[in-house]
Amino acid sequence: TLAADKQLLQDHKIDLIISKNAGGTGAYAKIEAARDLAIEVVMIDRPELPERAEVHSPEDVLDWLA
Repeated sequence: TLAADKQLLQDHKIDLIISKNAGGTGAYAKIEAARDLAIEVVMIDRPELPERAEVHSPEDVLDWLA
């Protein structure tokens, strides 16, 4: 929860958070807590995926493997 994360950050005297941008909401309370406490947050973007082959059926996978 937001309150628990704020307490955790204060108890451990955290003054910087480094987090990866995973695209989900799992760590949002910690980021919000850091904002409320004026703690700096460094967000690391996900790497760009290289071009790749995409297939959409098991048959296509077998064709690609062959």
